[in-house]
Amino acid sequence: ELFGVLQGLVQKGQGGMPEAVLREIMQQVLQAVQALHEAGIAHRDVSLENILVSKTGSIRLIDFGQALTVCPPKNCQLKEAPGGADFWRDVAARDAESQEAAVRPCPRGLPGKLCYRAPELMAGVPYMATKVDAFACGVLLYTLALGSYPALGELFPPAEMNAERCRTLQPHLAAAGLLGRVSPGCVDLLEQLLAPRPAQRASVAEAAAHPWLVGTLSGLCAPM
Repeated sequence: ELFGVLQGLVQKGQGGMPEAVLREIMQQVLQAVQALHEAGIAHRDVSLENILVSKTGSIRLIDFGQALTVCPPKNCQLKEAPGGADFWRDVAARDAESQEAAVRPCPRGLPGKLCYRAPELMAGVPYMATKVDAFACGVLLYTLALGSYPALGELFPPAEMNAERCRTLQPHLAAAGLLGRVSPGCVDLLEQLLAPRPAQRASVAEAAAHPWLVGTLSGLCAPM
């Protein structure tokens, strides 16, 4: 699993992954999660432990125990969608563009692992599960890049909860002496995926097309 790979790097004193390797891994992770979202499914437990890596570097997303159908599959007519048209029309809260249904918090517990939970999950409010997946991908990227989990409590003070991106990330990294270990392009993607406001957070599809991942950034691929 990817957790074991990162643990081995940390034990060797390397910290996080080299960015060339990190980009390859994250491209595959985001493509896998994007494929789920296009099929109308949210994983809700994206984490290091749920990603397997082969000897050739191919990844596989596993453990769909908390996965949830949240919208009709992409390019599927509503009347053909699982559950039928009436089911989807009867869901009170949905995203107008994607037809994604908002998920109400479950009293039996929150999905995903604590270190990967988005602010809206912790607030106990209805949430868009695909945006929760996007946030978890941001935590995954941060952890792989720096070799440790982000201190979410420090990144999201109350005054920043409506921010369009994670504006506290760069000051946090600078204070911890970590800013020089990641490139500006990687930081930009992290700020978008870790945006505390779900409506402004990058979707997984948007993240997969980010210039840092597809190699179109000019002058922003070297660490700061």
